[in-house]
Amino acid sequence: METHHNALINFMKDKDIKTMAEVGAAMSKMTELILNIYKHCITQYWATDIWGWNEANKIYINVSKTEWDIRYFHACQLMCCYPQLRVIKGSALEIFEIFPESFFNLVYIDADHHYDFMASTIKNWRPLIKTDGFLLGKIPRKKPEELLRAVSDCIKETDVIIDQDGQLWTHRVQ
Repeated sequence: METHHNALINFMKDKDIKTMAEVGAAMSKMTELILNIYKHCITQYWATDIWGWNEANKIYINVSKTEWDIRYFHACQLMCCYPQLRVIKGSALEIFEIFPESFFNLVYIDADHHYDFMASTIKNWRPLIKTDGFLLGKIPRKKPEELLRAVSDCIKETDVIIDQDGQLWTHRVQ
């Protein structure tokens, strides 16, 4: 079975992605992997996260403030290696406001997977994607129903594709 990292890398292969956002870059692994492979193609990569604990995301309940600070610092350090990288600390429900409509070729969401957050994130970030651009998201292995319900409530089911391994959902903006 393919990981969500590989699924996204493979998805991007034949696409002309110049400007991208990663919503939920807490560990910066995906950020670093994508930029390492596509550094000559991507002109702007925006990595966003709260880099801190929130009430909704209980999987990070045991991560200390110091550890969050270290993760954020690592993301910021990556800007030294990848000049096209911009790191923004804050909530996806607020950060989207700084971007104009039709700005991104691709927005990848791997943030809070709960219904309300995901539905708001999709509604807020979708207008920021250019025509023929893509909105993608990671499907969690545990309890994916809430996330998939938010996706189907925000986007017509016929406009959403789930990859063969059930790792990613994809929507092409028309």
